[in-house]
Amino acid sequence: MADRPEAPPEAALIAAATRRSGLSVRQAAKQAGISEGWWRQIVKGYQSLSGGGFGPVRGPAETVARMAKVVGVTAEDLVGAHRPDAAEELRQLPSRVDDECQERSRTVYPADPRERIIAAALEGLTPDEQEQVLRNVERHLRLAARRGSRDRAV
Repeated sequence: MADRPEAPPEAALIAAATRRSGLSVRQAAKQAGISEGWWRQIVKGYQSLSGGGFGPVRGPAETVARMAKVVGVTAEDLVGAHRPDAAEELRQLPSRVDDECQERSRTVYPADPRERIIAAALEGLTPDEQEQVLRNVERHLRLAARRGSRDRAV
């Protein structure tokens, strides 16, 4: 079986920045407009092949630039990681994307892991859907509390 290819330098930058951002890989990939699987392949630097082997993966410059933008990797960082092509693409991304990514990077994620799970579950919903889900959860919690107090009274 072939050895796994080593992850390229830009992959380490993006992986570390993703962890610092508080975004899950799924969230970051969605914001970059790519699939979670493609994000993971680019960050790992390889894809698994049928038969148990590994094939090297080098993300296209434009894709690496979008990934970098989402997690706050700079063009200078990409140049330092030997991806001047991706750095140039990053510099060319529209300012609207800059504003959106900066806003996302300011998002505060809860420290409590249970709250992060809830926040992640709500993230893909519209504000109205989020409100409805939270109302339903609150209702279920109240019912469970009432049942619990009745059970203790018996």
